[in-house]
Amino acid sequence: MLRDRTTGWAIGILLVASASVAHGQSGGEASVRLNGVPVIQVTASGNESATARAARIERRLERLADRVDETARPAVIRGPTEDTRVVQLGDAPIVTVTQADAEDHLLTVDALAADWASALGVALDQARASRLSPWRRFGIEVRGSVMTAVTRLAESATRIIPRVLAAVTVLGVFWAVAAGIRALLRVLFRRVISDLTVENLLKQVVYYLVWAIGILVAADALGFEPESVVTGLGLTSLALGFALKDIISNFVSGILILGLRPSNR
Repeated sequence: MLRDRTTGWAIGILLVASASVAHGQSGGEASVRLNGVPVIQVTASGNESATARAARIERRLERLADRVDETARPAVIRGPTEDTRVVQLGDAPIVTVTQADAEDHLLTVDALAADWASALGVALDQARASRLSPWRRFGIEVRGSVMTAVTRLAESATRIIPRVLAAVTVLGVFWAVAAGIRALLRVLFRRVISDLTVENLLKQVVYYLVWAIGILVAADALGFEPESVVTGLGLTSLALGFALKDIISNFVSGILILGLRPSNR
């Protein structure tokens, strides 16, 4: 029983840990920072996560901030499609504003692009001023790096921890349900089934079936679509099926022997 409990919890915790990492990397929103100060908030775009998108924009801002003699202000131009706008400085694009960005901020694309252009202009002016003195630049860059790392860690924790706690709670509830059902089946089967082997087999099947449902619910609590989880489990099961076909064959044969053998009654 202890081994079964440990196995179930190990599977659940591995799911929570791997899903949390994946969810943290693909978080829905991230801050674009310059010198450690948040400037704008961006969301995921296409296959690029919000964090990766923010980091890419920050690299562009750092290069633009090094142009201490630059006097131009960020401007908004039409993007590659009708519903996008590009905020750029001179000929250097900084960020593309999409319809999804506008919807997330409850603004139109043009209004959001104008807001971002203004915020980026102020941030670049402050960053250029800090770069006029080498010592001041060094101090601000160190402070900015530390602030960015700490803030992003806090943002990730704030986003992930509630989901992880919910998933662990779900696993705990389903563990209690699985243990309770197995105890109930033990009492019932002793009255109707005299074969201890068959009894143990049925109890284990029901126990792990409840655990499987609990893992699906925990994955949903982490923010994953149940269909995606089921698809992933199906592909994994297919791969394991080929790798463990001999073991599975022996297992099925054992079930058939138990089911088809003559009764002693």
